[in-house]
Amino acid sequence: MSLSQMKISDLRNLAEQFGVDLTPKMTKEEILVEFEESGITWNYIKKLEEVKDQNQIDEEDSPQISNKKAILEADGHYSSSQLLKLTGKNSSIEVLGYKFSQTHPFNLMDSKNAQEIIDFFPDKFRLASPREAEDFYA
Repeated sequence: MSLSQMKISDLRNLAEQFGVDLTPKMTKEEILVEFEESGITWNYIKKLEEVKDQNQIDEEDSPQISNKKAILEADGHYSSSQLLKLTGKNSSIEVLGYKFSQTHPFNLMDSKNAQEIIDFFPDKFRLASPREAEDFYA
């Protein structure tokens, strides 16, 4: 299957899930162009479903919310990843596509992005340990 084989109502639902802005009068072709411009392809959707399925399998073994689970699993196989914590007083902030809030102040990201964020906002972010995140979410 592909996006072009989907019904327009299904495409609109998918657009809502991915935050793609559509107007009510858009044709199927126009919707497909919006998806393409947003980087949403059939392969991308399938990969997300595979990750979701894998997270569901992992959650059955250890019941944790998938994002929290990814953060808490920051061990050897994430050697190029860094755990970053929001330390500023912002209620929420999004930087380089990573969302932080007072209720979810941790994010796991590649070292390059972590360094860029810390360099740009040294008073709002710092590196954190997996134990710190584990204690926070416990």
